[in-house]
Amino acid sequence: MALTAIVVEGVTLTDNARNIKLVNYGQGNKRGRNRVIPHRDGAYSPNPKWFAATNLVLEVMLKTVPSPEENLSDIMAAFNKAYTTSTIVATHPFAGSVTAEMELLRPPVQGQNNPNIYTFPLRNPKGSWQLATATTTTGNSGTPAAFTTVGDVPVDDFSLRFGTTGTVTHTDSAGVAAALTLTAGASTGVTVDMGNRTVLSTTGGNQDAFLTVTQPYWMRLESGSTQGITATMNHTFTWRSRWAV
Repeated sequence: MALTAIVVEGVTLTDNARNIKLVNYGQGNKRGRNRVIPHRDGAYSPNPKWFAATNLVLEVMLKTVPSPEENLSDIMAAFNKAYTTSTIVATHPFAGSVTAEMELLRPPVQGQNNPNIYTFPLRNPKGSWQLATATTTTGNSGTPAAFTTVGDVPVDDFSLRFGTTGTVTHTDSAGVAAALTLTAGASTGVTVDMGNRTVLSTTGGNQDAFLTVTQPYWMRLESGSTQGITATMNHTFTWRSRWAV
């Protein structure tokens, strides 16, 4: 699919290049971020995995003003800002503004027929784009959070804020329930970050001793569907839907 308005770590590529293409060319190799956490994405994680890394090629034709060399240097500097992965923002043909973490695998390759064309080999560790802007939905015991995700990839990096102690349960379309319970002794306003696997109070204190879960993956949101939520207290979901690369 054609993505436009590509920005790498704050650098708009159209300032330095034209004829910009970002092309998916298949699943990534046997390397991943989450090597030891079960039920997470990553090449070394046990099954079931939600995602697989995807390799891509970014192709650009460097502008000649001020010079191709300076424009190439600017693009490389953008990728080199981050130690591991770089944040890329783009416009998706039907999702709008999306973002993803990309890793530059090796230096760009210069074109044989046109010396101003360069291809950048990239890897997307999660194999998906996600909306650049998060959505927040609140609920309580009488009226639990009601929302519908879009996209075609499950969301496993959302956050769930507990107003007080209690239980929030998500039941998927197959009838599998995943419950998170914040037990007595926890602070008020604890936020569970599914992606970072943190359980923190409003002041940043660790509260994971007060969290119990019923599934090894904690909780995930199904793609493109209305989520089945029940709860015993006030709660807030914050998420960004995902699309496969």
